[in-house]
Amino acid sequence: MKRLLILGGTSISRQIVYAARELDMEVYVTDYLADSPCKKLADKSFMVSCTDVDAVVDLIKREHIDGIIMGYADVLMPYYVKICEKAGIPCYANLHAIDVTADKAQFKALCKDFDVPIVPEYTLDDIQNGAAQYPVLVKPVDNSGARGIFICHNREEFDAYYPESLSYSPSKHVLIERFITAPEATIFYYLHNGEIFNVGVSDRHMLKFSDKLLQLPVGYTFPSVNRDEFMKEEDKNIKALFRSLGMKDGMVFLQSFNENGKYVIYEMGYRLTGSLEHHLMGQAYGFDHLKEILNFAVGNPVDTAPLKTESLGNAILANVTLLLSEGVIAQYKGFDECRNIPGVLHIHESYDPGTVIDEKIMGKLAQVGIRVLLYADTREQLLQRMDRAKAALGVLSTDGREMLIKNYSYQDICKI
Repeated sequence: MKRLLILGGTSISRQIVYAARELDMEVYVTDYLADSPCKKLADKSFMVSCTDVDAVVDLIKREHIDGIIMGYADVLMPYYVKICEKAGIPCYANLHAIDVTADKAQFKALCKDFDVPIVPEYTLDDIQNGAAQYPVLVKPVDNSGARGIFICHNREEFDAYYPESLSYSPSKHVLIERFITAPEATIFYYLHNGEIFNVGVSDRHMLKFSDKLLQLPVGYTFPSVNRDEFMKEEDKNIKALFRSLGMKDGMVFLQSFNENGKYVIYEMGYRLTGSLEHHLMGQAYGFDHLKEILNFAVGNPVDTAPLKTESLGNAILANVTLLLSEGVIAQYKGFDECRNIPGVLHIHESYDPGTVIDEKIMGKLAQVGIRVLLYADTREQLLQRMDRAKAALGVLSTDGREMLIKNYSYQDICKI
C-alpha cells in the first residue's frame, strides 16, 4: 500500500482523501492545525507546518512516505516543490513555472510573448492624468480566491480601494485593469510526460451582487459555446507557453473572458481546481485527473490513453455552484433528494455546521457553500437538472433562514 502525504488538511482537500482511498493508498496529513478537516479522515496526521521544508522532509523519511500532494492552496506551491526535490520524490511542477504563473504581472507579460489575449491595463499615471476609463479593476498580482480585488467606478473609489488591494499583495504590487463585463470561461489542461491535453473548456456563469463586489460563479457548463474557436485559434499558443516554462506534468486551469468568441485570459492556476472537475472528467472520459495526479505522486504509472480520443472535450457536463449569504450554518438539507436526480455525480459541502459566514467572505470564492457535479445527454436537459439540484438543496441558519442564494434560474443565466 502506497503512502500519500497531503500538505494542508483543508475542507476541500477531503476530495484528495476520498480519491486516495479509492486507489488503496494510505493517507497521511500534515499542517499546523490540530483540528483540520482532513486529519479526521487520515490514517495518520502530524503537527508539522507545510512551510517547514526540512521538518516535512524528515517526516517523509521517518514515515517512509512514497509521495506528497499539495491540494488547492497556491501559497503552498513553492514549498511543495522544495520538499519534493529535497526528499527525492516525484513532483509535477518546477519553481520557475510556479513563480511566473503565480504572479499575474509576469504571467500577463509571458502571454504577450505567445500572442495569448490578455486584459488591457492602466498605469498609475493613467489614473492620475485622467486617461483611464472607468470602471477599472484593481487586484494584487500575488493573491488568489478573489481576495483584494475591487471594482472602482471613479477616482474617489480608486483612491479608497487601491491601498486596500495593495495590503493583500505580499510583494506590494497591484494591477489596474480595464473592467470587462463579458461572459467568463474556464479552460482546463492535463499534462503528463510533456504531452498536453485540453480536457475541457467551460462557460463560467456569474452572479452580480452589487456594483462594488466582484461577480462570483454560480455554475460551469461544458462544452463552452465557443470551444471550437478556442481550439482552433488559441490552444496551440497556450501549449507553447506551457512548454516555455518547462511544464511537463500536472493540472492547469485558465480563467478568461469570452469576449465576442475570443478568450481573453486573466489568470492561471498550476494546481488542482477547487471546482472539482475531476468528477466530471472521470464520468465523461474515464480519466479522473485527481486520481492520476495521486498516482504520479507515489510513482504509479499514469495511463493517458482515454485522453487520446476525438470525443475529448465534447461531453455535456455541469458544476452547480451555490453561494451562501451571511449567517451561522445550522444544517444542510436535500442531499438525498439531490443525489436521486439523474446525472448527479457528487455533492460537496464547503463548511461544517456551526461555521459563521460573515461579510469578510462576501464577494470572494469562500462564499461557495455547495458544489454539485452532474452530466446530461443534451444541454436543455443539463440546465433542467441544474435547476432541480439547486431547488433540492438548502442550508439553514441557526435562526431558521435559508442561507443559499437561489433567486435565479440556470435556464436563464446560462444563455450566452
